[in-house]
Amino acid sequence: MLLTGRIIRDVFLVLAPDFFFLRKSWQHRRLLFVRWPLLLTCCVWWGASLLALNAQTVVQVSGTISTDTTWTSDKAYHVVDDVTVQNGATLTIEAGTVVKFAKRRAGSQYEEVKLQVEGGLWAKGTAGSKITLTSIDDPQGGSAGGDGTPDSTDWGWIEFRNNSEDANCLLEYCVIRYGGNDYYYSSGQKRNETWAVRCLEASPTIRNCHIADSRNGVYCSNGQPTISRNLFADIYQTAIEISFLSVAGMEPRILANTFEGCPTAIKYTGSTSQGYGRIAGNFFLNGQTAISVSKVGSSLEVLHNQFVGITTYGIQNTDATGTVLAQGNWWGSSTGPGGVAGGTGAPVSSYVNYANWWTSPNQTPDGVWNVIAIRKGGTMLVDIYYDLIGTAPSYSVTIEASKTGGNPYTFTVPTAALSGARGSGVTPGENKHAIWDSSIGNTGPYTDLMRIKVTADLE
Repeated sequence: MLLTGRIIRDVFLVLAPDFFFLRKSWQHRRLLFVRWPLLLTCCVWWGASLLALNAQTVVQVSGTISTDTTWTSDKAYHVVDDVTVQNGATLTIEAGTVVKFAKRRAGSQYEEVKLQVEGGLWAKGTAGSKITLTSIDDPQGGSAGGDGTPDSTDWGWIEFRNNSEDANCLLEYCVIRYGGNDYYYSSGQKRNETWAVRCLEASPTIRNCHIADSRNGVYCSNGQPTISRNLFADIYQTAIEISFLSVAGMEPRILANTFEGCPTAIKYTGSTSQGYGRIAGNFFLNGQTAISVSKVGSSLEVLHNQFVGITTYGIQNTDATGTVLAQGNWWGSSTGPGGVAGGTGAPVSSYVNYANWWTSPNQTPDGVWNVIAIRKGGTMLVDIYYDLIGTAPSYSVTIEASKTGGNPYTFTVPTAALSGARGSGVTPGENKHAIWDSSIGNTGPYTDLMRIKVTADLE
């Protein structure tokens, strides 16, 4: 019998990770692209990142950044008032840098301190040298003048605005703590602006971060961020909220994250013109409601997630006009989900298609998963990440690109333009990394709307 995968979607650079499926036949053995983003749950624990860093020279910062600026790891930065990165400028934060935010803006007891991005924010740490963005009161990272007793709403937030430059907006290997301030107006009216990261008609990439000790985590309105491989822990209300009005073509991806002890992990409100929403390969551990849906929109796929210790709802859908496609998940029991489904696993509500559930955890099919392509800010270099799951000792990996938004693929990326995990001899594993120099071989000009296709052949 021939297993095939219908080619429906590919990978937008910066924005759209997807998945490829193993097709076996007598003639061909290839990993072909299909729409389902069936992702491996990756639990990333970050305890080492919370160790105290050495005390450093403290630099006070505030105001407008109008030219490209770098905050370096040999200093600690104390944000004493709002910082705004203007359109056309990029703030780069080096790996290992500590940034601490004051509780209130200078001269106002009601205004929180924020980092507002209208241009680019390139905060790329590494697994061994994370960037820390936290409260002035956080003892981690040395003293910046705080009292050493942080709270879940000490400072404001990082805000990506609608004129920010998506290709130059990256949070990777960042530890974000104690954000989401909700002070009151002087009249006593509560703001309810309680998110550590806000994306307002913006689509940054948030990857491999640890977001913790905050009232809420990441909020996105009318954008299509890629939120992947993060750990959300000690979030006191909601880890991620995605909300759309009538913006067309938006396709948010929430992929391979771990949610630990979150009362609500994901809130989702789609729209009929929004496109496909995908929540895949995540691990929901010991929370109340994993996914709460108030409007499905044009399509919402919840595939190959794991729900363990979820007490109220694995998925709650209150939208009687739309059904959540939630096949191929592990609900915490071989009998399937509880609630209206009648099993003993995490409960589901009506308007959820929960068929073909996993009967044991980690039923991972072979394939190339979780493909993400991110342009290095201000360059022609593109980082391509993917997971390669299979039983063969090695595979031959090719990478194609499209200038037209999908099929037909206009060229195979030249060998000379690629480095890292490509070509023959690529062994299975997570987070494989290739680099494409799009300036080589007349393959440019690079655009943020290019799509990438990864194919792995058995050798």
